[in-house]
Amino acid sequence: MQGAYDFKITNDHLGIACQQICQIRKMVKEGK
Repeated sequence: MQGAYDFKITNDHLGIACQQICQIRKMVKEGK
């Protein structure tokens, strides 16, 4: 059970990181 909980937290962190990367890429595209 603990492993599944850690896995969910990791997935949440990856999702947040992906959103931030997408925002940065969008800003870079609009900036150029």
